[in-house]
Amino acid sequence: MESEAKTVEPKDHVSSDNLEKLFHRMTRVTEEAELTLAETTKAVVSLTAVMELIRSQAANVEKMAEEVSELAGMAQKRAESTRTFSMLATISSTICTGLAVILLILLIQVKG
Repeated sequence: MESEAKTVEPKDHVSSDNLEKLFHRMTRVTEEAELTLAETTKAVVSLTAVMELIRSQAANVEKMAEEVSELAGMAQKRAESTRTFSMLATISSTICTGLAVILLILLIQVKG
């Protein structure tokens, strides 16, 4: 039995059409990658700006919270002062009423 052996030789030659197609595909892939990179860069820049704005707003909110806390403390002190003043006014009114009663009694005794 005789066998026919075929030798397969490797292709060392690539056609210019295939090279051109490969070049065009690689060019398109490169362009798409550059566009994607540009869009990603824009997105990162935008996100960075948003983060800075959020940090800035957080600092403003913190300052406002401190101011509100100070105002609450002042309001509490004023409320305490108002209660004290109200108690003093009530005591003063009671004293004036008592003095008026004493003066009426003295007036009755003097006339009587």
